[in-house]
Formats: sequence, C-alpha cells, structure tokens
Amino acid sequence: MSRLKTGLGLIVLLLSNLGILDIFSNHSVAVTIDWVTVGDPGNTADFTVQADGTTGYGSVNYDYRIGKHEVTNGQYAEFLNAVAATDTNFLYWDLMESKPLGGIIRNGTSGTYTYTTKPNMANKPVNFVTFYDAARFANWLHNGQPVGSQDSSTTEDGAYTFAGFEIVSPRSAGALVFIPDEHEWHKAAFYEPGAVTHDGDEWWYFGIGIDSLPKQAVANANGDVRNPGPKIVNYFHGAGWNGQIQGNVTTVGSAGSSSYYGATDMAGNVFEWTVADPTKPDPFGVGPYIVRGGSFDNTSGHTRNHERNMGPRIGGGGHQHSFASENNGFRMASYVPPPTAFIPEPSTTCLVVVGILCGIWYRQHATLLTALLTLTLFHAISIPATADTFGSGLDEFSIEFVTVGDIGNAPDTTGDPNPDSPGSVSYSYRIGKYEISEDMIAKVDNLGGPSIQGSSRGPDKPVSLITWLEAASFVNWLNTSTGNSVAYKFNGNDFELWQAGDTGFDATNPYRNSLAKYFLPSADEWYKAAFYDPTTNTYYDYATGSNTTPENVPFGTLPNTAVYGQPFSSTPPADITQAGGLSPYGTMAQSGNIYEMEETDFDMVNDAVDSPRGARGGVWFWSALATGHLTKSFRNSINPDGKDGILGFRVAAKALIPDFNFDGSVDQDDLAVWITAYGATATGDANEDGTSDGADFLAWQQHANGNMNPLASSLASIPEPPNVVLGIIAAVSSAVFTRPQKKSVSSNHSNY
Repeated sequence: MSRLKTGLGLIVLLLSNLGILDIFSNHSVAVTIDWVTVGDPGNTADFTVQADGTTGYGSVNYDYRIGKHEVTNGQYAEFLNAVAATDTNFLYWDLMESKPLGGIIRNGTSGTYTYTTKPNMANKPVNFVTFYDAARFANWLHNGQPVGSQDSSTTEDGAYTFAGFEIVSPRSAGALVFIPDEHEWHKAAFYEPGAVTHDGDEWWYFGIGIDSLPKQAVANANGDVRNPGPKIVNYFHGAGWNGQIQGNVTTVGSAGSSSYYGATDMAGNVFEWTVADPTKPDPFGVGPYIVRGGSFDNTSGHTRNHERNMGPRIGGGGHQHSFASENNGFRMASYVPPPTAFIPEPSTTCLVVVGILCGIWYRQHATLLTALLTLTLFHAISIPATADTFGSGLDEFSIEFVTVGDIGNAPDTTGDPNPDSPGSVSYSYRIGKYEISEDMIAKVDNLGGPSIQGSSRGPDKPVSLITWLEAASFVNWLNTSTGNSVAYKFNGNDFELWQAGDTGFDATNPYRNSLAKYFLPSADEWYKAAFYDPTTNTYYDYATGSNTTPENVPFGTLPNTAVYGQPFSSTPPADITQAGGLSPYGTMAQSGNIYEMEETDFDMVNDAVDSPRGARGGVWFWSALATGHLTKSFRNSINPDGKDGILGFRVAAKALIPDFNFDGSVDQDDLAVWITAYGATATGDANEDGTSDGADFLAWQQHANGNMNPLASSLASIPEPPNVVLGIIAAVSSAVFTRPQKKSVSSNHSNY
C-alpha cells in the first residue's frame, strides 16, 4: 500500500506541477475589450465586386485582434465619465438620451457632467457616435484609460493625433488600440481559410459564415435576442422591443452567431466605423471613413460582403464620418502582442515522465527504464520560477519569484558599474520576476492593508506614484499576512532603524529585519539579478543578457528588447508581464518600463531614516539617446517620502530552504524525506505553506542541482550533479520499492 501511495503521490505531484504557473489575476479596469485573434496572415483578397465597382478587400499580412463585440453603451459611458465632465469635443450627443434607441443619459452641468446608461441598455452597442468619437475612445484606451480633461494625455493623442475637432492623423505606427481599417474588418467578418463558399474563394457572403439569407432576430423585453442561433442576424426591423416596432439594437453577442474568427454582430445590430483604403477609387464620395456590416434598420443586402459604399444619402444625410446616427457604432482592433512561448520547464517534463513511468512500473516493473530516463532528464533541469500567493477570494494575487543563487559571486569591476564594485551577494535569495502592479496594490488595500494611492494606468501596469515608505509598508503587509516578521520598523507612519535590542537586528543593515521573509531588494541584490550571468560569471551592460543596446518596443517579451524610447504622452508603460526580454536569471524590466526603488541608501550606507534611496532601471519614455539610463552605469535617487509617476518597485524574498532532514546539507537524503512527507503538513515543506507539495520539490531541485545552497557552511557537502542524480534514483527507488521508515537624495528626485 505504501508503494501505491508513493506512486499516486508522484502522479498527484505531476498534476499539481502542471497547474502551478498561475498568471496574475487580470481584474479589469473600467473597460475591458474581449478580443478574438484574426490569424492566417497573407490570405488572398476577396475579389467580390463592391456596389461602388471596387474590389480586392480583406488581404492582411499580419496577425491582429478585433473586438469580439461592438463597443457598448456601458463601456462608452465609462469613457465619458473619465474624460467628459466638460465635453470639449462633443463626445456625447443629446440624441443618446432623447431618442429611444440611444442608451446614455447625461446629468449635471458642464464641468460636472456625469453619465449613466438607460435601463437594459448598458450591454447594447453604443450608437449616435461619429468616427471622431470612436477615434478618441481608441486614444483613451491606448493611453491606459486616464481620467481628466480632453487633451493629449487622454483623447487627443495616442493611436490618432488630433489637430482640431475633425482634423486627425492616420493611425500611428505605435497604436495599441485602434479602429480597424476596412481590410482588417472585412477579413474578420467574411474570411474562413479553407472554406468552400458559393464561388470557392474562402469568402462568405455574410459575416456569420454563411452564403444563404440569414434569419431575422427577434428580441425579448430586455433587448436580448430570444431566438439565437448560428444563422441569426439583427437586421431589417426584426428585433423590435421597448416600444420600437421598426427594430432596435440588441444585446451584443446575444444573436448566437459569429464570424469564423469569433466576432459577433459583424452582420447587423449597428453599422461599424472603419478606415477606407486610400488607394481605392471613391466614386460615391465615401471619404476616408466608412461604415460596414448593416444594422437593425437595414435590409440584408447591407450586411453582405459587397456593401462598402455607405456614402451620403440624398439631401445631405447618411453615413459620412461626422454624422452620428442611431445606426452607427464601432468596435476596436489591436495588434497581437508578441507571443510568449510556453515551453515546459525541464522539471515539469521530468515530472510528466516520472508520472508516466509510475504507471509503467505498476504494469511492468520498469525499474531500470525509470532510472535511466530520470538520469537523462535531470541533466537538463533548469531553475524554474516560483509563485507566492497572498490574499484570498477575489483579492488573491501571486508574486512570481526567480531564485538568484551562485553564492559569493565576484563583484562587478568591469566597465563602469554604479556603484563601485556592486553585485556580490553571499547568500541565495529570490527576487520578483516582474514589477509590482497596480492590481496588487489595490487588492492589499481591499484586504485592509496599507492604503496606497498610486498610479491608475491599469491593473497590470507597474504601480508608480508611490513612496519608498509606502513600498516598505506594502512589503511589511506581505510578511504579516503570511505569518512572518515585518521587514521594516515603523512607529506610526515614521520609519525607524532596527536597534541592537530588537529581535532580528542585523548590524550590517539596520533597515531590514533579518527574520523577514519579504523585503525590498538591496542595491547588490537588485544589481546581481539584473546584470550577472551565472553561466559565464560575467556582468552585462543591460538587464537583458546583452552588451548591445536592446531594441526599443512598446511591449513584448522578445529577447534583448526593452520598453523605452516611447512617446510619453501617448504610450504608457507596458504591462508587467509584457515589458521586454529577460535577464539571465529570468527577471523582466530591470532595463526599461519604469524606474525601481532599492532598499539601499544612495550613499550605500543604511544609517539614516530620511536619506535618499537608490533608484535605477530606466523608463518607458526615455529617448534612444538616453539608453544609458537602462545600463549598469546609471543609478539615481529618491527621497523616502518622495514619489514620481515614473518610479515603482519590485519585491525580493528569502530563498526557499529545502534542508528537510536538517543536517545542514541539501542533497538526495532531503528528497527521500520529501517523498515520504508528500501531501502531509510536517517535513518537506520548504516554502512554509503548510503542505509538502510540488513547489517544495522545485525548491529542493533549485538548491541540490546547483551551487545555490543558502547554508554556506555546508556548501562543500553538496554532491556534484551526477551524484545528485544517482541519489535521486536511489531515493525514488527506495521510496517506491520499500516501505518508508521515517515520518514526519536632497531633492525629491534628481536627474529624472
């Protein structure tokens, strides 16, 4: 029975290990766009002849994303509440309130306007909007949904640059969110690779993947489609509700039909603004902006793939770009962020194989095969990241750490390091893979932690506008919420030094309590994690594992890229998980994105409560001429009570200590203890979360399979990797085939 339990335990470990890489909770900001990806780049164009005689639409040679749904009244009302207390650019049209088909009500007077949605209209597509309204909405999303007046930081610059009320540039090269051009819109609506359509060209007549006439939607009293299905479209007066017998808008997506790529309501509901191809003839005077897709008020012909000529109607009405109609709405598009390939850590691969081999053993007793494959796999094991979880319920979040070992590495004396000879650390520790996000700060506040009013660019953006003192209070909460000692001493709101009589006092660093599990990284801890390469025992100039200047990008994870050189007014810092290439240890954004505070004084002596602290790493908007800010040669300072919109932080932590048998050495004997204790709450619990589980195995692996033993006195006792492998084989064999016997600065900031 013990052999069975051990084998099952390893299989359970396999399953748990496959699920330990939880991504940070993506709690939405005011508006979240639900995207679908349009792939198949380089597709052939649709040569259906349009009503205006033009042809050749829909060929796109890159992947992109398009909104799954049309932008709703609820989303647009959030936009108005953020930027239209004074509505300088007429983003709100009175028809939204006065017409029964409009969905938004404005209250108050200019300067104090607020906006609410009508009953049952929040999830209906916004209408009575012009192209310019849609472009300003795109700018607002591009800029991180800021709150303020309608200026270059909110609505007038970003994806598009406005030089007047209706004078706007084409889409900027760095646009993060934008209005789809008609090729992007046409492909997302009508294309299906490999489809055999009416003429065999992979292009459907209607934007729901059919050639035959769609069925009309009908609506219930709340405006939801009550006959949903794959061929249902809200067109030509079918979905009358709320007293509107000539049809009405319906809840986005409720028709139950979609294009091949998953976008809903690309046929019917409301027409959608797009940008016309400027190289095409314009025989009907459409102009640079047109609407596509038909609406609740129009016949099926307007929903087809040949209807792009939505020009002015006789008498000056129609769909020209400045005309806000009950039939006109829009959806958003964006480029696909560079993908982060998921390659299983070798440890995960190993566990998969071990789980499979456990099954083989029960059937075939394949002991030798198990040993040989284990030997092969463990030679390839690398150091994975680990995630510590905090909070609970909707306010639970994780901080992912990477382990920085290589105890006693030499300091950096090459090039022009700042400070002098930095980077040598005589112990193993962990440091956050990513910067601390706004979402984490908000959740700690929700949980009764320190109330910190930081930046508000978005939940996954790095937090800024936070003082060193507030960062220290956040770290203290991480400790106390997990049953650990605080790192920093406060008397009320006043920061104090630890004294010789205090438990955990460390004379070499009176700032940090030695018993704390979490802390701000010191200058040397930060520097080593950023610039040191343990495989070559060298220091790089940039925290991307390179001595060459990284490519500047607005976001992404490609090697030797960094987020810098972006327009300050139109591009925010990147999300913490999309902020450039990794350092040799696996940290992100220690070059670029946002400056980060160190624990250490700027003068490298932690002896004064109010002296400036170090800050370094570079920032997203710095020009290419100032890339020195991203390098190991640049270090700045910030007063502990100072804050800046370009300054944030990351957290460091003690290394996990997997010396399970407490003999002063991390070796194969500890693995045997872990196997025996798996699933229990006693020994084998490296991360002190109350259970011996897969995370503890990873901690053991990190320390036994390298020179990262935090117990420096016993460093020499760690076996060489081949001996470790043999020890693993012996431990696993013993656990499986025998019954175990054991149980158990002077200004606020300078030079920015």
